[in-house]
Amino acid sequence: MKKIAAIGEIDLIRRIEARFRRIGPLPRAGIGEDAAVIRLPGAGADLAISADLFLEGIHFRRRDFPAEMIGWKALAANLSDMAAMGARPLSYLLVLGLPGRLPESYFNGILSGLGRLSTRYRLRLLGGDTCKFSRLVVGITILGSLQQKRFLPRTGARPGDQLFVTGPLGGSAMGLQLLRRGWKWQSGRPLPPAGKDDSNRKIGLRAARQAMRAHLMPDPPVGTGILLARHRLASAAIDISDGLEIDLERLCRASGVGAALEEDAVPVAPCLREFRDPRRSRKVALSGGEDYELLIAVPPAAVPRLGKAAGKGRRFTCIGEVRPRRFGLRIRDARGVTRPLAPRGFRHFSS
Repeated sequence: MKKIAAIGEIDLIRRIEARFRRIGPLPRAGIGEDAAVIRLPGAGADLAISADLFLEGIHFRRRDFPAEMIGWKALAANLSDMAAMGARPLSYLLVLGLPGRLPESYFNGILSGLGRLSTRYRLRLLGGDTCKFSRLVVGITILGSLQQKRFLPRTGARPGDQLFVTGPLGGSAMGLQLLRRGWKWQSGRPLPPAGKDDSNRKIGLRAARQAMRAHLMPDPPVGTGILLARHRLASAAIDISDGLEIDLERLCRASGVGAALEEDAVPVAPCLREFRDPRRSRKVALSGGEDYELLIAVPPAAVPRLGKAAGKGRRFTCIGEVRPRRFGLRIRDARGVTRPLAPRGFRHFSS
């Protein structure tokens, strides 16, 4: 009998979509997007809905994550989906699976992290569910509003569009690497592990702080996404959660196009300079994941107006161009050599 792991995430989603495609009214956007979009008759707006799980043992290890950061990051991942659709987040539902031996102080820390980010975006917690479970699970369903028919789909990219990202990449992957090396986050600063591991001693505290903050406390470009949708500046968008290469592949598949990526143009997080190896830094930026920036396709006519949509402290960087489907996915390296792109990054159900 075929196992789930052998089917893969994409085929699993296709099977789910096929099973439920003909049930109920069609949404404006549905399965395969960063969020679903449904009509609100008479309201003059559309409703965006997205859901995510944050699972102990898959997305985090409790010994690495301060409790407050678990609450923060679980909600930030959902805010990134809102940003990718251009939706203004409004409220959310919370589901918690809690181990019976979880310390009360740790539980309070999770709520504190959720509360801090909720306050920043003025999000109302509407309700949810709790249950006892063997591992810590945080599930969030987030609701947002959109101007009617003004959202950022994955399906709108066309040949000739320019590909942009909203910020530097690879910092979160470096932060994860530091956590796995034994670094800790305490009182808002990084603490290197005890011992004489040369690889840890070469990492400066400033770079470590940038990397660990990027991983533990991501800051999705929600305002940027709203402006992109409102002014119809992007034909397609996706949030960079599993790695630039994989998410570029997903956007191109949804739009039925190919793409040419300029490796040397991809913005690398400043903390990656600590590697002192440009090739390694670039590889991490291309495939690291959990940066929660946006990858967008922009029609040539809209490029001159793009700067107006950049949020505080953000800058759009052009990293390539959308091509016809037959072109496939290709990447040109710093030496000018072009090769087919075999996307790397995080895939559920993959070894």
